[in-house]
Parts: sequence; C-alpha cells; structure tokens
Amino acid sequence: MVWPEVVDDVGAQLIAREVARQVSAELTCPGPIRVTVVRESRVTAVAR
Repeated sequence: MVWPEVVDDVGAQLIAREVARQVSAELTCPGPIRVTVVRESRVTAVAR
C-alpha cells in the first residue's frame, strides 16, 4: 500500500512492474504471481 499523496498513478504502475521483475528474477514458481499496488485515499466525515 502506498500513500496517494506521494505516489501517483504512473508511479504505482512503475512500482508494480519493478516488484514483478524482482519476483520473477529471484523466485521459481509454477504459475504467475500477481503484484497489486493499492493507492487509495479515504475520507471520513461525522454528522452530529
């Protein structure tokens, strides 16, 4: 999970691609591994 104020959409895509490259270079697995970068912002308001 990344901070939406720090990482934009393109940055999240680059992070996911880099992590996927590192995983495929370092691990041997029988199938694909999906890398997901979560970039979200939450807003909460309280009504009284």
